[in-house]
Amino acid sequence: SYYLNEYKINRHTSFRSLSAGENKRAQIVAALASSPQLIMVDEITAVLDIVGRQKFMIHLNELCKKGCTVLMATNILENIEHYTSHLLLLNKGRVSYFGEMNAFVKTNMLFTEQVANILQAA
Repeated sequence: SYYLNEYKINRHTSFRSLSAGENKRAQIVAALASSPQLIMVDEITAVLDIVGRQKFMIHLNELCKKGCTVLMATNILENIEHYTSHLLLLNKGRVSYFGEMNAFVKTNMLFTEQVANILQAA
């Protein structure tokens, strides 16, 4: 019920009648509501607005603090460094970086600039 309210999903609405954004929010609610030990998501924030993305990342962070492991594939790098402990950066199927986020973000360079530099160098 908490996540239904947070993501403004009516439990009585038919899944088929949901828009793309509502459908994605319903998937998020289903994933979060079960208090899982592992969540694997692929571009789950792509159709969410900035508020929805931030809310989702906060909820994922809360689950991680309770011991949940989250594997997330995303092209949206907005503030990702604030919500992740580790980073696996792939370029054309090859590992360009794997390690702790803190070690990656140790320079004054913006996170997105660092990612772009690594991908351009490969």
